[in-house]
Amino acid sequence: MPFCTLVEFEWSQAFGRQQFTAALGEADPDGDLPQGCLSRITSIDDAGVRVIEVWRSAGDARAFAE
Repeated sequence: MPFCTLVEFEWSQAFGRQQFTAALGEADPDGDLPQGCLSRITSIDDAGVRVIEVWRSAGDARAFAE
């Protein structure tokens, strides 16, 4: 059964937009999704970041998180 995750956080002095983009590198919209991830929507603005992912199963989401 498909499984959805939502990650949301606000920027702080310790971890801001520059650190986030450096950690992820330049996002490639045509890049491959992790195994088991069916869809990803990312929103980045001055306040923070939100990522919604749809996974093939909860086990696939858990495996990626580990």
